[in-house]
Amino acid sequence: MKHQSKKKSVNAATKNTKRHEKIFVALSMVFFTVFPFIARITVMKVTPDEQYYFVTQNGYISDIALFSKEIAIAAFAAIAVLFFIGERIFSDRPEPFDKEICGKLKVPLALIGLMTVFATLSMILSSNVQVAFRGVHTEFEGWIALLSYVIVFIFGLYYMRNEDCVELFKHFVVAVSIVTGVLCCIELFVKPILEFRLVQHLISSEKYRELAESIESKYFTGQSALMFNNPGFLGGFAALILPIDIALAVEAKKLWLRVIRIVASALLCVALYGSASKASWVAVVFWILAMTVILLIKALAKRRFFSHATGNGRNDHVVNNSNKSAQNCDSTTNLKSLAIVAVTFVSCIITFFGASALTRIKNGDNVIYESGPAAVSEKLYRLDSATLTDGVLTFKSGENTLVCSIDLREFFEHMDGPYSDESFIDCIIVSDGEKIIEGRKDSVYENERLEMRLPGFSPDDERFDMITIATEGQMTYFCFGYDGPAQFAMTNTGFKSFAQDDILEDTITQPAVTGLESIYGFATGRGYIWAQSLPVMADSLFIGKGCGNFPFYFRQNEIVGLLNTHGSMKYVIDRPHNWYVQAFISNGLPYLLCMIALFVIVVMKGLKRVIKNEAGIFEIGLLVGIAAFMTAGLINDSCITVNPVFWLVFGVSARRFVATNH
Repeated sequence: MKHQSKKKSVNAATKNTKRHEKIFVALSMVFFTVFPFIARITVMKVTPDEQYYFVTQNGYISDIALFSKEIAIAAFAAIAVLFFIGERIFSDRPEPFDKEICGKLKVPLALIGLMTVFATLSMILSSNVQVAFRGVHTEFEGWIALLSYVIVFIFGLYYMRNEDCVELFKHFVVAVSIVTGVLCCIELFVKPILEFRLVQHLISSEKYRELAESIESKYFTGQSALMFNNPGFLGGFAALILPIDIALAVEAKKLWLRVIRIVASALLCVALYGSASKASWVAVVFWILAMTVILLIKALAKRRFFSHATGNGRNDHVVNNSNKSAQNCDSTTNLKSLAIVAVTFVSCIITFFGASALTRIKNGDNVIYESGPAAVSEKLYRLDSATLTDGVLTFKSGENTLVCSIDLREFFEHMDGPYSDESFIDCIIVSDGEKIIEGRKDSVYENERLEMRLPGFSPDDERFDMITIATEGQMTYFCFGYDGPAQFAMTNTGFKSFAQDDILEDTITQPAVTGLESIYGFATGRGYIWAQSLPVMADSLFIGKGCGNFPFYFRQNEIVGLLNTHGSMKYVIDRPHNWYVQAFISNGLPYLLCMIALFVIVVMKGLKRVIKNEAGIFEIGLLVGIAAFMTAGLINDSCITVNPVFWLVFGVSARRFVATNH
C-alpha cells in the first residue's frame, strides 16, 4: 500500500508539474502575441557620442516603441530563467534531461554559447559600454537584448518538446497574424494607429501626454509600420510568419479552423503589402517556390517508383495492390494539400492586390514616398566628387567641373552694411575651373516634402543650368537636382562644410573606400553603406565594436555618396541595413561565423527531413519562414521589434529539425 501511495504521489506531482509548464507556455504565447505592439513614450538623456551624431533636445531623446520592447523582452527572459530554475529546485521529481536529445543539440548550444561569449567581450571592450549594453537610441538592441534572444531560443528549444505546447505556439502564430493584419488595415485605410487619441493616451503617462498627442506620421504615406518602428521590419515579420500560417491552414483538419487560418494568412498579406518591403515578399515567394519544386520532384519520383514496382512482372498481387493503394492515398492527400495551398495562396494574392487598389484610391498617386537617386528632377548634375580647398568648392560631374568661391571684398561690404538674407548671393563667384561664368538666370528650388522654397540663380551655361544656387543669410544651398540640397556656410575665409552638431569644417569628408561606386545604388543605397563599412569590418575581425556603436565608426557626412544614394546629405547612417554586416561589426567575425553556422545547421537539417519525407506540413512552414527571414536579413537589420519572435520560431524549428526523432 505504501508503494502504491508513493507511486500515486509521484504521478500526481509529475502531472502537476506538466500543468504548470503548460500554463507558463500559454502565458508566454500571450506575451509574444502582444509583444510586437508594446509601446510606451520614454524620455531619456543619451550619451555624449549620441548627442554629437544625432539631433537631440539638449541631450534628451524621446522613444515610442523600442526601449519599452527591450525592457519587455529582458523581463520575459529573466522570468523564463527563474521559472526553469524553480522547476529544477522545487519540483518533487524534475523531468530528467534526455541524453540522446542533448547529444543532438550540443553543437547548436555550443554555437549559441560562443555567440554569447563574443557578444559579451565586444560589450566589455567597447569604447561606449553604455550604448553597447542597451543599444543606440535609434534601435535599442544592445547586449541585454542579444542575451534575451539566447534565452528565448532556448525557451523554444526546451519547452516546445511536447505537442500540447506546440499547439499553443500554433495558436500564437494565428493570433498574432490576425491582430497584425487587422491593425494594418486600419493603418492603411483609416490613419496610423499611433495617431488615434486613445492609443496616444495608452502609451503615455500624464507627464508626456502632450508629447503623445503631437505624434504624426509624415514619412510613410501609404505604408504601414504599426509599432515595428519601420515598415521594413514589419515586412520581415510578415515574411517569417506568413509561410507558417499557410502551412497551418493546410494542416487543419476542421473546416472552421482552416477558414480562420486562411483568413489569418490573407490578413498578414495586407501587412506584407503595407510594409512595401520588396526584399521580404521576394524572400517569401522564393522559398515557397523552392519548397514547392522540391515537393513536386519528390512526388514525381515517388510516382515513378510505384509505377516501376507495379509493372515489373511480379506475381505478388498482394504487394502490388498494397503499393497501388498507398499510391492512391498519397495522390489524394497531395491533391487535397495542393488545393488548400492554392486556395490560401489565391486568397493572399487577392488580398494583396485588393489592399494595393484600396490604398491607391485613398492616397492617390502619393502612395509611397521614395527618397534616393529616384527622387530627382528631370535634369541632374550627378556628382562624381566634391572637394573644399582653401574655402573654394569644386563639384565634378563627368567632364564638367563647377568651381564656387566667395568674393571676400563683396562679403565684407555686406557684413559691414545693411543687407538682406538673399543679398549674400552676390558674393558667390562661379566658374568652370578655367573662366568665370558671368551670366545668371533666376531660378527657384522647391521641395514640398521638406517645405523649402529657395529663390536663387542658375549659371547661364547649358552644362550647369540644372543647378540652383540660393542663400539664406550666410547659409548657401547648392541644388543639383537631388531630393535635397547640399548646404555650406559662407565665412570670412571662404566656404565651410558642416559636420555633426553644426560644427564647421575646412574640408569635405571623402569616402573611406573608393572604386566600388558601381554598387552604391544596390538595394536603394545599401550598396553604398556596405562598401563604406568595409574598413570598420576589417577592424572587427576578432572583437566587435559593441552593439549600437556602428554610427560612431562609420564615416559620416560623405556628401557625394549620400546625395547619390539617399538624395540628401542630411542623413546619419546609424545601421548597416544588413543583419550579417551588423553582427560582424557589433560582435566580431567569430560571432558572425557562429551565427551563420547555427543557421546553416538548422536549415540543412530541415531540408534533409523534407527530402527524406520526415517533415510534416507544419515543419515545412517553419523552414520556409525562418529561411525567408534569414534571406530578408541580407537587406534588413536585426531589430528589437521583430527578432525576439524570430528567435522563438527558430528555437521551435531547431527542436523539430535537430532534436526530434522521425
